[in-house]
Amino acid sequence: MLIETCKVFRDLADTGSFSKAAELNFLTQSAVSQQIKNLEHSLGCPLVGRGNRTPLRLTPAGLIFYRMCRKTVASYEDMRLRLRHLAEASGARHVRVSAIYSVGTHLLQGYVRGFLARHPGVQIDIDYQKAARIYDDILRDRVDLSIMAYPSKRQGIQITPLLMEEMVLICRPDHALAARQSIDAKGLRDQEFIALDPSSPTRKALDKTLRGLGLRMEVKLELDNIETVKSAVAAGTGVAIVPENTVLQEVRQGSVCAVRFARPGIRRPLCIITRKGRKPDRTVQTFLDHVRSAGPRPGAPRPAGAPAA
Repeated sequence: MLIETCKVFRDLADTGSFSKAAELNFLTQSAVSQQIKNLEHSLGCPLVGRGNRTPLRLTPAGLIFYRMCRKTVASYEDMRLRLRHLAEASGARHVRVSAIYSVGTHLLQGYVRGFLARHPGVQIDIDYQKAARIYDDILRDRVDLSIMAYPSKRQGIQITPLLMEEMVLICRPDHALAARQSIDAKGLRDQEFIALDPSSPTRKALDKTLRGLGLRMEVKLELDNIETVKSAVAAGTGVAIVPENTVLQEVRQGSVCAVRFARPGIRRPLCIITRKGRKPDRTVQTFLDHVRSAGPRPGAPRPAGAPAA
């Protein structure tokens, strides 16, 4: 049984309201109701009396469970506070970050290197996850923050815009599009695309953007991460649209060419994700301030065919 479930039940009993318990735990009212039903099923007895017009009341079993939940949650919160004080007293400084793969392996690494150069005593743990898992990690306090693209609004989640990341078309150097200074949607017709998995927020947004420009991608191959997409392009399987920051090394090495889109271009928003209402400790706040002030990663690849700056 999760500690979060105990807290939900405690808050439900304290407030006497499913809606207030939902608000306190950044959940929907239906999610709280479902949690209570699952809890009753697992315990094998009713905990809350049902009645359309009567105030919420606990059954005898519910009263016993409520008392235990209060003690359990209080002990857990006391333990966390003691551990935090112990870490601060010992000088331990720690930041837990979750990121989508295309951000974590490229843009985020630049932020981390710059931060550690100024704060060498800090330990930064980076966990690479798909977007759907990141929200749960934030809400369950598994990580302190995340950087992801196209975040969706969710209860309990704080979204802070970070930057707009340029998207580019990548192809092999011997491809017909490699010599172009820039490209528009019409120039993408009849191209065979390598794309991210349809469940990816970046893929969904890109499909929508291209449809708005009157283009539907002819997808030849779908892959689940940016590194395999780049490898497939370098092998001549097709072309792809990827964040510019992810192909810096390949462009320098000459394994792919990056062609920017004609104005206004195609960009994806990157945002910082944190838990709403949770005040970060000093080290996490310092890292957040560093990321916000650092801006885009310098040294983006120049478009194919463009002169060096």
